[in-house]
Amino acid sequence: MNSYPPDLLALKKEIARLTKERNGDLQRLIELLNLLEECYIMIRDGAYMQALPQTRKDLYQTLVEMEEQGTWPILPRNHIQTLLAHLRQLSLESEDQGAQHVSEDGG
Repeated sequence: MNSYPPDLLALKKEIARLTKERNGDLQRLIELLNLLEECYIMIRDGAYMQALPQTRKDLYQTLVEMEEQGTWPILPRNHIQTLLAHLRQLSLESEDQGAQHVSEDGG
């Protein structure tokens, strides 16, 4: 189990309270789930994507750290595909930079 900072634990506690308050009311539970999904998407498509490493070396280091700390995020399939697309883009940019260095060197 992850150990979260106090502000996130307070958020988790509030979500639990809201869930309990809505217990048995399917419509209100769906509203809560929809809101949480909107928050998830906002974080994923905004700050999370911006925080992704910009080089393969940095990405590798991030993955090593996540593996060591056991902090892998829960990534739905569509997000894994987005992450893979980001990795492919990094790879293409890296290849383009390598090709530029070769042509600049006269190769």
